[in-house]
Amino acid sequence: MKNTLRYVLIFSLALLMFNSCKNDKEGQKKESEKEETTQSDPNFYINLYLKTSVQETIRVFYINLGDESYAEERSLKQILLPSEGYQEVKFKMDEIPEKFRIDFGDSENEGDLEIDRIELENEGKIIPIGFEVINRYFKPNIYMEVNGSLVRRKTIDGRYDPFMESRDLLHQQILLDFLQ
Repeated sequence: MKNTLRYVLIFSLALLMFNSCKNDKEGQKKESEKEETTQSDPNFYINLYLKTSVQETIRVFYINLGDESYAEERSLKQILLPSEGYQEVKFKMDEIPEKFRIDFGDSENEGDLEIDRIELENEGKIIPIGFEVINRYFKPNIYMEVNGSLVRRKTIDGRYDPFMESRDLLHQQILLDFLQ
């Protein structure tokens, strides 16, 4: 009788430990699946944190491997509404572009725009670019000047097309942070 009781007790403890380990593994599996879904978003995001006193159309033109130049069909646009605070303007692409440019306004508004930062995001990793270093990573064209966080847009000889284009240094940073 004592032996039978002993076997039942040992069997019960073994069963209890087995179920406990099984539940723990299932919990770990669910947690790792949750982490994987937040980190495995294959899309590439360009997040701009901007402030303006007038409504603007912000565009991103991009070049993928094999493309020769920027084109309308490889562009995204968002409307930036007037605000006293910074707003996030998010652009989503299916893949990391070879290079890209950010256009600051379609209308001939020569008003100022403020940039807090730009963030590039891929698979849970972020490259933050504060306004202090924007000129290292982006080259403004002749229709705009970047001075600190202030973007001054201007018309020259009747033409208006303010944009800044990603530099080679930024592409090297993208390769290091996202593609290795």
